[in-house]
Parts: sequence; C-alpha cells; structure tokens
Amino acid sequence: MEKVRLGKCRSLELSLNEYNEESCLLLESSSELIFLQIWCGETGTAWACYNPEFSDSGQEAPIEPSDGQSVFPMKCTMRDRELAVKCVEWRVRTLEPCPGMDWLRDTR
Repeated sequence: MEKVRLGKCRSLELSLNEYNEESCLLLESSSELIFLQIWCGETGTAWACYNPEFSDSGQEAPIEPSDGQSVFPMKCTMRDRELAVKCVEWRVRTLEPCPGMDWLRDTR
C-alpha cells in the first residue's frame, strides 16, 4: 500500500484465485493518474473509478498498461492516491467497492 501511496506501484492485481474467475481488483497507474477497477465474476459486474470531469470525453488516459494492450478511458481515472489506497484496503477487507469512491458500474 505504501508503494501505491507514493506512486511507486505501476500495476497491482488482486484476485481470489490465480485465473481471476471469481473476482479481481486491478490498479494501473502513471506518475499522475490511477485507473482502478473491480470485477465480480459471480454477477458479471465491473466497477471503475469515475472522474465526472471527463464523462463526455472519449480521451484515453496516458497510462502504460502492464499487459501492453489495454486502454483506459480518462473518465475512469483518478489522482487521489490516498483514496486509491483506501479503496484497495476496503476491497481486501470486505470484497465490496469502497463507498467513498465515485464508481462507474457496468453490468454485462
């Protein structure tokens, strides 16, 4: 968590199993921006952090993805590292999205 707080963690993936079949948390970051997403395999629901400043923008965030191919929309980024840490800790403890975050919810 300290590496996330200090901006030294570029990628973090937490899952209940090694294949991410049940659920997972993904954090990708640059020096300025953080993309944070939670996925629940049971319901097929994804929550991503939400920045309303870019809600109508199709702009891509300048974050280098760890998989080399993912694209992160600016509307799903944040700058608050303390809130990112809080969201990761909350997820680990409760398996729920943190209530202090603005989330963009997608159900497939």
